[in-house]
Amino acid sequence: EAAKEVVMSCRALFCVVASAATLLILSCSDDPTTFKATVNVVDYGISYYDPEMEPPPLEGAQVCEADTNNCVTTDSEGIAELTLPRSVNGAWTIEKDGYLPVIVPFNRTSDVSVTTPMGSDELVAGFAAVLGVPYPLTDEGVLTITTSEPAEEGEDTVGVADVTYELVEGAAGAVFYVYEDGIPSTTQTSTATPPGWGGFTEAVPEEAEVRYDGAPDSCTPNLGWPGAAANTIAMPVRAGFQTQAQIFCP
Repeated sequence: EAAKEVVMSCRALFCVVASAATLLILSCSDDPTTFKATVNVVDYGISYYDPEMEPPPLEGAQVCEADTNNCVTTDSEGIAELTLPRSVNGAWTIEKDGYLPVIVPFNRTSDVSVTTPMGSDELVAGFAAVLGVPYPLTDEGVLTITTSEPAEEGEDTVGVADVTYELVEGAAGAVFYVYEDGIPSTTQTSTATPPGWGGFTEAVPEEAEVRYDGAPDSCTPNLGWPGAAANTIAMPVRAGFQTQAQIFCP
């Protein structure tokens, strides 16, 4: 029974990450030097136990431009709006007691609306148990990437199958991929549809660069930094945080 609960917890967390791919590109800001990020923070884990239940909003999460005092606390609907610099390698962080903190990289010119899920400590502990890594995170972070087709408004994205990730800059533990059953695996060899994502365990805090292969040529980083070569995406790794990066394949 305990093992079953761990698996259910993991599935919930993996649904969380897949749901993070729901993005809506909005009009550009009037200020040519900034863009607006509308961040909708949710706890998807609770709704896992009732599939008809919408992920509940997380009120009181602090959303900040990384390493600045530019911070907003989510309201009762889980919403926070940040004004951020355009065309720079930046990131925002999301923190709330009892949840694994998240860091989201950006390099954008247009406004964006993002649903960002957070996993509770209980759910993430189940995730870590399946992968055989320690939790809570102390000196390392976890790096996750989704590769997906953009969604229409109100719809979920669809993961792209057969994509592989290779760490070309930075240091990390094992690569893992998440399959249709929502369970991660370090023995599988590529993404699947759905949810079309994977990542690296025990990532050392620094700038990481990942090569993605098997995706269409049209794919580009959506939440991430330009890599040094084609088919690469760069992103920060922070101790104790989950990096949530994203590649879009229109």
